[in-house]
Amino acid sequence: MSENERAPENRARPGTATTASGLAALPARPAGSLTNDLASDTDDLATLRQRLDRARERLAFYESFDRIIQENIRRSSELMIEATELHERAERAIAVQAEAQAALDQQRADDRAHYATLLSDLQNELGRTRAALDGITARVTFALAGPAADTVATPDESATASAESTAAPAPASIGGAPAVPPASITADVGAASALAPQSPRTVEVLVHGVPTARVAISFQNHLRGLDQVSEVEAREFVEGLLRLQVTASGDLGTNELAGWSDGDGAETLRALPDLLEISLPGTTER
Repeated sequence: MSENERAPENRARPGTATTASGLAALPARPAGSLTNDLASDTDDLATLRQRLDRARERLAFYESFDRIIQENIRRSSELMIEATELHERAERAIAVQAEAQAALDQQRADDRAHYATLLSDLQNELGRTRAALDGITARVTFALAGPAADTVATPDESATASAESTAAPAPASIGGAPAVPPASITADVGAASALAPQSPRTVEVLVHGVPTARVAISFQNHLRGLDQVSEVEAREFVEGLLRLQVTASGDLGTNELAGWSDGDGAETLRALPDLLEISLPGTTER
């Protein structure tokens, strides 16, 4: 007899237990061998009945085995469908996440560009405000350094006054011919004119390239220390341009810059009776 035929008759019946993967477990094979039963020939009624019972048991086993196989096929199909749907959902989620990340990156780039433009505008506005504050500070400093004049003479008025004050009377004529004074008299008149003080006149002083208010005050104090200068009034100090109104009894020119501690390299652009224009090193304005 084979090993299956020697197994006890009370071996486990076919069941429908499932495995860990969710598939139905295969039933245990019934004891006995169908080949041996068919090969032996007997007329014993009990033996034939026993063989019939084993045949029915095997038939039930195969029917149960077929149902389990069909159930496993159905369950495998369901698992395959679920896996496909899960894969599609994962792909859709990845695509949605990629779109959201792209939109977030674009939003960040737009915000960065917007804030960069805003900060640049604020920086420019701060620069303009700082320049205005520097001008106001310089004006306050000059106001504290010296009182402002009640009236401001224009350049035309200053030139007219200067021309009138320096004009000499024409010599008298004798008998229709111009009178020529003797040389000694002319020399005495010239010496007397040189010794006599000139009448005060207003001179507008422009200084380009003044870096700080300290340099502007230094130049103002330097002009106050000149002998021919009686008054120095600050009119404007904006973006490096210093405008002064000076009351002087003599000419102002390049020689008057000597001795100014902050005037190294200063260049005289114009020196007129009513205007003195100076440029400090480093300025491009002329």
